[in-house]
This record gives sequence, structure tokens and C-alpha cells, in this order.
Amino acid sequence: KHPLTPRARETLTKALEHPAVRPLSLITPIVTLARSHPAISVLDDHLLSDQPTELELACGPLLLAAIGEIFQEPLLLGLLQICIVAEPTMERLLVLARRVILRQTVQSFAATTPIAIEIIAAIAHQCFITEYLYGVSDIEQSDLDMLQQSIVAKLAADQNPPLHWLALRSCYCSLASLGHADKLDALAAGTALASLVQRQITEPGEEKALRETIPRAAAPANAVSAAVGSQYEENPYPRWIKCARTSGAGDFAGQIRQMLPQKNIAIAPDVAPRILIAGCGTGQHPIESMAGYRDARILAIDLSMASLAYAKRKTLELDIRNIEYRQSDILDLATFPARFD
Repeated sequence: KHPLTPRARETLTKALEHPAVRPLSLITPIVTLARSHPAISVLDDHLLSDQPTELELACGPLLLAAIGEIFQEPLLLGLLQICIVAEPTMERLLVLARRVILRQTVQSFAATTPIAIEIIAAIAHQCFITEYLYGVSDIEQSDLDMLQQSIVAKLAADQNPPLHWLALRSCYCSLASLGHADKLDALAAGTALASLVQRQITEPGEEKALRETIPRAAAPANAVSAAVGSQYEENPYPRWIKCARTSGAGDFAGQIRQMLPQKNIAIAPDVAPRILIAGCGTGQHPIESMAGYRDARILAIDLSMASLAYAKRKTLELDIRNIEYRQSDILDLATFPARFD
């Protein structure tokens, strides 16, 4: 609640950065803080509309000022960049903020940003990791088309588009779709745009290269499996940024015996247990739950090569060595040659 006490702010700031804290656990306190900002009252009447009303269009500068006040909160900007914030009011606030900033930008196409680029970048991060889920109104699409045309014209003329134009476009679609990867990388260096280039261009490029290092199974014979795999090829989900890694104290067999004291666990203490994670997605589950057990050998499988490549990139990024990834359909495991503890 505003104003946040210094001690509460320090605690939440440390929690955002701490490797053992799940970002999802911070959504309620940080979103509650944002919702309690006095400036939210200016936006209340506009949050429930999926289409920009005449009043919204007429009051753009006033709404933009209120959005700037709410989103200047560092805790909120940090949260938006590291996890999917699935909270209804915040989702509506993001949709409203995005279209108001876009409208104020295309009305002048000024070289200066109408709002801090750090705010636009944080909103863009959230839009990207939610797979651009939010709807776009007809007026908004028209504004976006104008922005797109202006950016493309600048790049075609070998000119640099203003950074906030690029950040704003990445609130609607990935920067990778623009091309000009090297130019955008150089242009973004040392700015708030750099993290967007990293997430939307560099890391997907790394994942594309990693696909060649992951063993592939034959295409799924089951029609539902094929459809599900195709969906996740387009949208590897979730695009998680930070997870809470287990410390993995003790050996894996010892942990199982502690959890199931009445069960006779036949895993020899000096043998590394083989563990199968069937349907690992983008790797958050195996990394959070298993990677701390250095005595375990983990095979994580999934239908989607895009998800597996994301998982392997994050695994390498965290310097985890005991997880192997493989593309496979769980419906085909009856013929799988390996066996697991």
C-alpha cells in the first residue's frame, strides 16, 4: 500500500533478486502496491473497456501522466520483466497503458519519448513472455500500422528509428520480425532496449542453434500429440526468466526415503539414480525440482523442440550439468529403450 515503508521496499527488492524466491509469490504484494497508487483513480473508468472510447482519446495526455506515475514503481517494472503477471486488474492496466502510449506516440512521431523508455520496455517484456496474448482494438491496429511503416522506412533509409518506437513496437510483436539484427543490437547497446534485443532476438537465435544438439524422435503418430506439439513450437510456454532452484541438500535417494519412510526404496546410495521427467516443457520443472540433486541423472522429454531448446538454453545459462533433453512423445514411451528409477 502506498506509501511503502523503507523496510518493506527493501524486503521486496531483495526477494525479486533472490534465486530461492519464486517470482509468482511476489505478484500479489507488488500488484497490490501498484493498484493502491492514487493515480489509479484517473484510469478506473477506462480499465474495463477493450476499445478506446472518445473520452480516452480526448484525455490521452492526462491518462499518460497517470500511467507514468504508476509504472515508475521499480518493483513493478522488475516484476513485469521476470514472470507472467496473471492478475486481472494488472492485465487491463497493461492493455490500457500500451494503447495510450502508442496513440500519444503516433500523434506526433516525435524523436523524444512521451514516457520513460524503461516503462515501455518493461511492458514489452511482459507482452513478449505472455506470447502477445492481449487483444488489439481496430484504432490501435491502425496506430500500430503507422508505427511499423515509420520504423521500416527509417531502416530502409539506413537511419536509426528512435529507441522508444522500437520498444513500443516490441509491445505488439517480436523485434526479430523486423530483421536488421546487427543494426538493432548496436543501436540498443547500453540502453533500456538492450534487454529486449537480448530476449527477442539473441536468445531465440541461441535456441535455434541448440535444436541441432537435442536428439529427435520420429514425428508423433498421434494426431492430438502432433497438434499439441505444433502449438508449442509456435509458442514455447512459459518463457520463464527466473525460477526458485532447490538447494538439493543430501542425496536424492535419501530425500525420497525421508518423504516416504514406510516405503522400501531400492536405490543404492552409491548409484546415481536415473530420473525421467515426461513433459518437461521449457525446463522450469526439472530445473526447480531436480537440478540440485547432483547425484541424479535426469532425462527430460517433451513434444516441442522449441520448448526443449528454451529449456536447454536456460540449463546451460544456470551451469546445470545433470539434465539431458530429448524430443519424444510420452505416448511412445512403451518402446523407449531406457529405464528409470
